[in-house]
Amino acid sequence: MAQSAPGAPIDLPTLANLRDLGGWTAADGAVVASGRLYRSTKLAGIDEADTEQLVDRQVQTVIDLRTKLERDAEPDPAVPGATNVFLDVLEGSEMAASADLRELLKHPREVTTALSDGKAVEFMSVAYREIVVLPSALTAYRSFFDVIEQAVEPVLFHCTTGKDRTGWGAALIFTVLGVPREQIVQEYLLTNEQLLPRFKKSFEAFELAGGDPDVLRPVLGVDRAYLQNSFDTVDKEFGSMDRYLADGLGMNPERQQALRANYLS
Repeated sequence: MAQSAPGAPIDLPTLANLRDLGGWTAADGAVVASGRLYRSTKLAGIDEADTEQLVDRQVQTVIDLRTKLERDAEPDPAVPGATNVFLDVLEGSEMAASADLRELLKHPREVTTALSDGKAVEFMSVAYREIVVLPSALTAYRSFFDVIEQAVEPVLFHCTTGKDRTGWGAALIFTVLGVPREQIVQEYLLTNEQLLPRFKKSFEAFELAGGDPDVLRPVLGVDRAYLQNSFDTVDKEFGSMDRYLADGLGMNPERQQALRANYLS
């Protein structure tokens, strides 16, 4: 099932922020193959009709990048015919518990105080550094590439809201495939269009309970500066993206070329 344009939303009522990574153009003019790699929010809450949509797209492997706490609280339902792989990017991170979306929405006044005066953006800056340098993140994204290389396709990968851990995973795939940085950022920013409208009722309830919805937007959305912070962290900690991919994630030039041969058309 091809999409009409790169990044076009696959609009399912019970599965937000779902899109195909196909259609984007690499630097050499090749195009990322469609119908092979998908990204989304958590699958918890998906109904039978939308699950059938994933079956129709022949999803064979589901990569869950959430913490064990998140998975236990809202486990993915089974997608018929698909294998589940669990890769905890934020294992042991103090940020993981404080970023629990369910808890954020339960305590509007406390969260407003905690995240006001620019602290929400600071919080996200730390989070985007952690997904690069945490030992668990290095292990998870190393395994992420292992799975993508070896898995039966198509592959769907997700975290909770499908924007930060998932967004970095997509950025890494695109980087290896040679998609220009600006296109990587464009694809990443699509989350604001495809996800934030789904939170309308949550924002309203948060405000009615005494919270300021403006403090939630930096946490529930994405920003160019967040992703740039991860790229800057790569340069600072590893010297270059090539060194991060090779030394941090085990993606040497030969493996990168194999991935390009598989996913570019």
